[in-house]
Amino acid sequence: MGLPTDHRRPKSKRSFHQNDTTLAWWAQLTPRFVPYAKQIRVRWRDPSGQIVQERKARSRDRVYLISRLSLDQSDPSVVGEWRVEALLRGELVDSRLVRVERTRAADESPDL
Repeated sequence: MGLPTDHRRPKSKRSFHQNDTTLAWWAQLTPRFVPYAKQIRVRWRDPSGQIVQERKARSRDRVYLISRLSLDQSDPSVVGEWRVEALLRGELVDSRLVRVERTRAADESPDL
């Protein structure tokens, strides 16, 4: 069974830029996990592995879970691979990498 194609489906993004203000994660629950949606917590780990946020996931249409993390655009340490972990009763049930790319200045040329 594939993901629904209706307008309620959140947008998926695995790569962000340093000038983005928010990182976002979402997951579609399988029927097995729907009854536990309110118990799932989402943990964000920065590129160094430090936990910077852990809180309950927000539910959308009972089938989707969403979590957002505000980003400090002026902090160069936000660049790199972030890990997003979903936990049910402390047990890891999902883990994904989200990349934050350095934003080039308008007058900076790309590396050749």
